[in-house]
Order: sequence, then structure tokens, then C-alpha cells
Amino acid sequence: MNRTGRSLAAVLGAVSFTVALNSFCQSAASSPLKVLSAKRTETFVMPSGGRYAHPKEDVVLVLEIAGISLEEFGKEAQAKKVYLIAGERRFDYIYASSVMLNGKPQRKIAVIVPRKGLEFKLFVGDYPPMSFKAEDKIYNQLSYFEEPPQGGAVGGAVGGVPQVPALSVQSGSARHEFVAVLIDDASKKPVASARFILAPKKVGKHECTIDTSLTGVSNERGEVRIPNVEPGEYVFFYNLSGSLKPALKGKVVTYGGPHDPRYYSALAESLCPCITTKGGSAVTFDGGLSIANAGLESREEFDIRMITASDGGLLTVRVPSAGGSPVRIEIGLPRPSKSGN
Repeated sequence: MNRTGRSLAAVLGAVSFTVALNSFCQSAASSPLKVLSAKRTETFVMPSGGRYAHPKEDVVLVLEIAGISLEEFGKEAQAKKVYLIAGERRFDYIYASSVMLNGKPQRKIAVIVPRKGLEFKLFVGDYPPMSFKAEDKIYNQLSYFEEPPQGGAVGGAVGGVPQVPALSVQSGSARHEFVAVLIDDASKKPVASARFILAPKKVGKHECTIDTSLTGVSNERGEVRIPNVEPGEYVFFYNLSGSLKPALKGKVVTYGGPHDPRYYSALAESLCPCITTKGGSAVTFDGGLSIANAGLESREEFDIRMITASDGGLLTVRVPSAGGSPVRIEIGLPRPSKSGN
């Protein structure tokens, strides 16, 4: 290349770099969002005084955000357009609020995230996403309207009580949308048109009560959504017919503890007769016989299926799920008989 060619290439390169730099600066300038703080905590105390429970492998991340009006932030939060992304996972907030605190606007969200994660992207409506890194430190306790004192966990409230609420979204103290994806345990493909039912588990007992309002049918992606679910632990039931039998409403299912000796297990007493759809290993569970890692079906008036865990108890799910991600559940489907071979 001659001197003229090299000079022209240098000029073009400088112009390209300048254009790219200007484009980057304009893009950065177009995102007014700021993460003022990103603190992680073991225990999150809501304004109502309630404490939000989460799995041991997670923590609660409390963010304070700036660069958006109180009213707009509140509307975006109500529309579920405020969330975090880490890798390919989305994390929805468990609590969000926009308030005036001592004359200063304050926008905060609390999100359950994996304990090991520090880097996230914040999404708020149509604003460009904002990358940020959470604090390394994990506090023992944080309250929604408190800031941790230097060198320790939260002591007392700082700055008094919230004043003149502009718009408040309190999903953490209310209910959640439960999302699950049903997968065929053999082909690993989504299972469509299956009925999914949540049954609140009684605290401290191997017992649940079927709530026929907490149900949904899976779509072609195997996805089932159940809105307005209170936080807690649930036994899940399903069927492949998509039906919802009237006899299930309010049905109490006991799967452990004392039972009628005429039945070999407490579960059989509740839902007899049951058949095994997927074999497992025989175990003793809470004073009775059970089959671990098995699939069971109660036919006749109930038409529901269950999955047992490694200890022999019925498999449960938690609401909200870790990180707000869909719960993947593998279920067994009827297989063609091999007797004709």
C-alpha cells in the first residue's frame, strides 16, 4: 500500500473510531438509570414487619435505584417490568416500592438471587438495561426503609418512617405467580395439556389440602402458570387428561404418620386405590411403607398423579421458586407395551 493509501486508511479508521465512540457515549447518556446501592442480606424485613423466607442457597438483594420518577417506577413495577437478569435467568422482585422518605424520593426493590452471583443487569420498562455488581458482603438483616450502619448489620431505623407514599407495590407480602415447565422424563420433551394442581402443605406434617383454585393446564411448551399463590411449600399433583374432578376440592391428603392398619400406607388411606406408574425402591416413611423416586396414580374419582421424593414422601415445590425461575418437573408418560416383541 502506498503512502496515500495508508493515510486514507488511517483517516477512515480514526473516523470509524470517533463514530463508534460517539455512538457509545450517546447510548450511555440515553440510560438515566442508576443503581445507588446493591446490598445482600440473609434476612429481609418488610415494612409490615414480616420476614421473607428463602432457600439457603439464595440471599435477598436489596437495590436502591435512581434516574426515574417515583410515579413511572411504580407503574413499571406494577406491570412486572422491573426485574434482574444474570446469565440467561430472570429474577423478579419480591417487594418493590416508590415513596418519599424525609422529603427525598426512594425507589427500592428486593429480589431473591443465588448466593454465588454478584453481577446483574437491571431492567426497568423500556429503559436500556443497567449493569451493576452487588456488594460482596452479606448482612445478617436489612429492612426496607433502613440502611446498614458502618461495619455491621442493621441496628435501628434510620431517617424515621416513610412519608407521603407516591405508589407502592407490595408483592412480597401478597401473592405470586407460580410457573412450572412439565417435561417427559424419558424424551425430555415438553408435556402439553397436562393438569397441574398445587396443594398447600401443612407445616410440620406430611399432609396437604388440595385447592382446586390453584391449578392450570400446560401449553405446547409444557409451561403452566398459576397466579395469586401465597408463599409457602406445596405438594403438587397432576394428570394427563386435563380434567379437574369435583371430588378433589378440599380433599385432605395424608402421606405420613399414623394410618388405618387396613391400608399399607397413609397415602393409600387417603387416595386408595393407587397404582405405580414408575417403579422405585421400597422405603419406610414416617411409620409406613412407601416407594421412593416413584410415580403414582390415583384413578377412579380423583384422576391425579403424584411423584415421590428420595425419602418416600410426596415431592413438593416452594413458592416463590428460587430466583423466580420456572420450576422444571419431569413426569412419566404412558409407554407402548413391549409384550408384542
